[in-house]
Amino acid sequence: MSNHKDTLHDIVETMTAHYVECMLWAGIDHNDEPLDANYGPDDLDSDTAAAIWQTCQTFILDHGPDLESTGGTWEQHGHDLYLTRNGHGAGYWDRGYSTTGERLTAAAHNLGETSEYISNSGKVCSE
Repeated sequence: MSNHKDTLHDIVETMTAHYVECMLWAGIDHNDEPLDANYGPDDLDSDTAAAIWQTCQTFILDHGPDLESTGGTWEQHGHDLYLTRNGHGAGYWDRGYSTTGERLTAAAHNLGETSEYISNSGKVCSE
């Protein structure tokens, strides 16, 4: 990754944290309340947290050169990955990244959309 002091683990951690932040901001619970009004990153179901980590890591490994070439931050990439894959009307395609943005958009769409919900145990889940 472009900053050699950052390990892959650090980069994945940053991108994952901002993916989750965006997911909680964009999601709503069963009462149509924004998820981030009542839930935070510590409220994620452990399987959901692991799946998001894996998704971000794989996306970085598969598309690292494109991600780095945009000049965007890992924080932005976390938000853009969530927004783009879920069709929220913002993301890689609208940042002026040209054909790189088109490739990243296609890759994010290939992941499929997610659906967030609150489990019976009160944890935020994503499927």
